[in-house]
Amino acid sequence: MAETRDDSEADSVERTRIGDVFHKTGRKMTFLFDYGDNWEFRVELIGRNAKEQGAKYPRVLKKVGKAPEQYPNPEEDEDDEEG
Repeated sequence: MAETRDDSEADSVERTRIGDVFHKTGRKMTFLFDYGDNWEFRVELIGRNAKEQGAKYPRVLKKVGKAPEQYPNPEEDEDDEEG
């Protein structure tokens, strides 16, 4: 299923490789992860390397900031509101 406008030439986010999106080092994009919660991540190509034998891909090389809990327990939210 494509996650694009009808007039876009972009492919599905499920089938698009990062190397096809970033054509040169230094390019950046905003990645919208969760449409309901509107989570946006800034992604930047900082370099290209050959695949490492035995390494698992995809993998994160750097994180900035604290990640929110993706699927919080709704009962915990109710406790926070009452407290």
